[in-house]
Amino acid sequence: MKKGTEDEKQLDLFLEDKEFEKTMRKARRKAVRKNVIITAIVLFILYGAIKFTTGHWLASKVDKEDIAISRWLYITEPNLKQDGSDYDWSLFSAEGTHYYTKTLGERPIPWESITEHYNLIKASSNYPRWMQSYNGKRKGWDIFNQQNGQRELIFYHPRVNYKEVPNDLGLLDKMESERA
Repeated sequence: MKKGTEDEKQLDLFLEDKEFEKTMRKARRKAVRKNVIITAIVLFILYGAIKFTTGHWLASKVDKEDIAISRWLYITEPNLKQDGSDYDWSLFSAEGTHYYTKTLGERPIPWESITEHYNLIKASSNYPRWMQSYNGKRKGWDIFNQQNGQRELIFYHPRVNYKEVPNDLGLLDKMESERA
């Protein structure tokens, strides 16, 4: 029993020692600083890796969708070309505005602008691109451009299988020469 009390006395003296307290505080502060620095470095590297990876995936997705839209416009709307795009990138999504011009004669005319939202899962367009109305005389749908209100023609492509091919050529003869 005597030995236990001597150990307790030495432990009490050791814990009450001011130098020991000072050393423990220093060690604790050093450990906290080290943990904060390591955490900051890991978070910085993790943020950079996530930003790079999602940016690469989004850019790839945006490129693929731009190519698909360009091909579709090449088939359906003659003389329409993409004049430029503006993108606003965030960590997990992007907002893109595409500007289109149509060449009439030798003059490019601003035709429309389309805003799309891209994210890692899917892309959603913020626009109704065409206005449609049913034409009772022709028994078919007329499609109008959203921004300028002009009727857009649907063009035939030889590699696409159609159930029915509309024939609007007879309407050109009935139109006034100024409108055609």
